[in-house]
Amino acid sequence: MPDSGSVGRTRSGRQAIRTCVGCRQRDARDSLIRLVASVGGPDGVVVIDTKKCLPGRGAWVHAACVRRALDRRALGRAFRLRTAPSVSAEVLRKAQEGANRSSIVDMESGLEADGHPMSTQR
Repeated sequence: MPDSGSVGRTRSGRQAIRTCVGCRQRDARDSLIRLVASVGGPDGVVVIDTKKCLPGRGAWVHAACVRRALDRRALGRAFRLRTAPSVSAEVLRKAQEGANRSSIVDMESGLEADGHPMSTQR
């Protein structure tokens, strides 16, 4: 069983990279939220996969890009659904909380939102 430090890493030790369906930027798996079209319920109900291991079609998205992904209809394409998926207000709220929490961590760690160190020289 892998230790908790290896979650989200490949066998070679590098972080797994995923593409956000909202902004199409590539980022580390740990910085993205995985949304899944639920298998057990009605088709097209989106849930947040907190452990990033639920079965079914998943879509990776930054917490701040969930609304953009909905506007672009990218979630329906990622889930390969014929109709638009239904995203509950709870999922949107949890994603926004995740965006707020990550921006606080970035400020505390001295990193900008894109993950680069803050610099006065641009």
